[in-house]
Formats: sequence, C-alpha cells, structure tokens
Amino acid sequence: MKLGYMAVGHMGTRHQLTDPAKHPRGQLLEQCYKKHAAKMYVGTKDGGEKHIGYIVGGEWFRIYEVHEWAGR
Repeated sequence: MKLGYMAVGHMGTRHQLTDPAKHPRGQLLEQCYKKHAAKMYVGTKDGGEKHIGYIVGGEWFRIYEVHEWAGR
C-alpha cells in the first residue's frame, strides 16, 4: 500500500508528501511556497534519460514513493 512520497533535496532538505492520491509535484510546490518546478533527469546506461525529480527554487529534489512495510 502506497503511503505517499518523500522529496529529498541535494542540500539535505526533506519534505514528506503524505497524500498518495495527489501528484508529488503539486505537494512539493505547496510545501516550498513556489509555483514552478522543472523536471530533473538522470542518464541511463543505455544512453537514455529517466525522470527522477524536480528542481524547485534552485534546489534539486529526488522523489521517492513510500510504501507500507509488510515484514513477516
């Protein structure tokens, strides 16, 4: 079960984006009090690109999905 998202900035800033039904970009913009976010990409081994997060207000944020831990 997905609980939400976590945005981790390159300067150590962390934002818990707790609404799993809402897109993480919108939640991140609300928490940073900004209106614009640029997509952030990383190169893959095969030469392509993969979207991994957003740049908001000059800080780079990686977005991670947070799931419930269902251990034994």
